[in-house]
Amino acid sequence: MVASEVRKLAEKTQKSLAEIASMVNMVTQSIEHIGSRIQQMAVESENLSEQTSGLLPHIKAVQDNLSISNQTAAQVISSNEQIGHKIKEMTTATQNLVDIFTKIKTQRLNLENNIQEMLNHNEQLHQEFSKFEV
Repeated sequence: MVASEVRKLAEKTQKSLAEIASMVNMVTQSIEHIGSRIQQMAVESENLSEQTSGLLPHIKAVQDNLSISNQTAAQVISSNEQIGHKIKEMTTATQNLVDIFTKIKTQRLNLENNIQEMLNHNEQLHQEFSKFEV
């Protein structure tokens, strides 16, 4: 019963590892896309500033807002990277659990074998002792 549960847990853990790896890839791609978009926005902002020098005060305000947005985006990227790192740590921890459960399964099988061997020896001893009964 325990072995079945351990096997099921190990299978679920392996499936979870695959899902986590997929999520990490998606988060990484999103981070790269956001970074690319931020760079494009900065370039477009500079071009607009050159073309509309008469609107300089307004453009300055827009640039300030974009700078804040860039800082916020950088913070978001940093947070996403931290999340990605934590997901990788979780993946490692999950793999460690899978390894532990595999060892537990092996030890349980060894224990079952030892118990069976002891039962066999016990039966043999019982048979030997029964020869001496009066």
